[in-house]
Amino acid sequence: VAVDALLRILVEDVVSEGRTVFVSSHNLTDVEQIADWVGLIDQGRLLLESRLDEMKDAFRLVTAAGNGLPQTRFADVLSVTTVGKFSRYLVKHDADVFVAKLTSEGAAIAEVSPVGLREIFLELVRKEEACTSGNAGERVVVNSSSAS
Repeated sequence: VAVDALLRILVEDVVSEGRTVFVSSHNLTDVEQIADWVGLIDQGRLLLESRLDEMKDAFRLVTAAGNGLPQTRFADVLSVTTVGKFSRYLVKHDADVFVAKLTSEGAAIAEVSPVGLREIFLELVRKEEACTSGNAGERVVVNSSSAS
């Protein structure tokens, strides 16, 4: 209740007066409700910054089925996850171009869907190894398989 009241006050009262409010939060669902501009930070490093609507417009989750689909990360593909007969690609730009490429290689596109701020953030900060003292972890390419 307190968070909802604070968000309402920020949006209705403060921002409507033309003021800028800087919010730092780990709760990305709340951030999506009130932010116009977002910066994603990991360990003090700015990973991505843009208008929230532009950020959300840029990222898509592409689910495809077919033989010989690419299983490695490249260009605008942040991750590839294989589950059964389906490959899921998190694409950061030009999802339509990527979909056309997959289709031309014989893939059947099951779905192209938008992703939220949480999914974008998690993919940008994903690590291969857990962070430990002296080890900041490594970026991971997600390749997993499971039987359907």
